[in-house]
Amino acid sequence: MDRTLPGHYDEFIRIIQDGDELEALKITGDDYVPAGAITWKANRRTGHGLGQIAEQEFRNPRFIPGRLQIVNPERIVLRGKTTGM
Repeated sequence: MDRTLPGHYDEFIRIIQDGDELEALKITGDDYVPAGAITWKANRRTGHGLGQIAEQEFRNPRFIPGRLQIVNPERIVLRGKTTGM
């Protein structure tokens, strides 16, 4: 059974770092958050972050709390605390 939420799959992102603060911009967009938009922002040291979610066609965009996990240099995950993102 595929438990992937609509619009949630591997993406290419551009990460901008300012000290411990990271901001990820989407290179590949989806039906919910388009390319060029912030997909998440987080503190590298603490792992605390915010992930952007929206309704289809980028309606009602908002940030929800999340937790950053750096698996390896090629895979970085931000999991939403309330959505299983």
